[in-house]
Amino acid sequence: MPWDGVDFNKETLYDPAILLDISLNASVAGDIVAVTIDVIQQDVADGGKEVLTDKLRLYTAVIESQVIVNSTGDIMNNVLRKFLPDAAGNTLVDANGNLIGTSFSETWRISDRVQNPDALSVIAFVQNSETKEIYQVVQIAVNDKDDVIVTGVDDELTRDMITIYPNPANDEVWVAFDQRLNQDFDFTIYNQVGMQISTGLVKQGALSFSLDTSRFPSGMYFLFLGNEERKFEHFKLVVMH
Repeated sequence: MPWDGVDFNKETLYDPAILLDISLNASVAGDIVAVTIDVIQQDVADGGKEVLTDKLRLYTAVIESQVIVNSTGDIMNNVLRKFLPDAAGNTLVDANGNLIGTSFSETWRISDRVQNPDALSVIAFVQNSETKEIYQVVQIAVNDKDDVIVTGVDDELTRDMITIYPNPANDEVWVAFDQRLNQDFDFTIYNQVGMQISTGLVKQGALSFSLDTSRFPSGMYFLFLGNEERKFEHFKLVVMH
């Protein structure tokens, strides 16, 4: 999403909401994707550890960057292929606020539905299961050597920095940014005949937001993101119940 020439301070960083680091590695051997995730709790200023909520969960998803719909020829971006180990994710913190585990390993056999194994990537994110706030997101292409840790660099936001998953969606869809927004953005969803279905505001500093699609009839929709100062970008969203 272009900033239309407006110069922002690219050195400004937003502090992570919690002091956790995620290291992610993904590789493929034959038709098996292997994922390893290390979670490290940083020290706070006094050298101790931040008290963590037991609502924190680690979610890991395999997505395919582009999929062609055979029946229509349309292209869908960032299609969810699998949650690892499942959609419930992994519990990170016990009732006393201590990390339960710091290393997680998952494997997945690439299904026949995957059109291009070279287009697979893995997303890992820490989320508060109660508030739904996402604190940290890491994404890496399968077989890439370096993971990308999102800490909120104030930089130019473009279309390839926005991930929509799952797509197709059923009851809920997530829109994730690879950096925290440095201003408020509006979103609007239209159906195929141009009827406005939903609108809302994404607040400055957000790393992601979710949309309840449970009441949307199955079909194709268009999500528009932008504001009065920024050009609106649109994305295709498919809902299937």
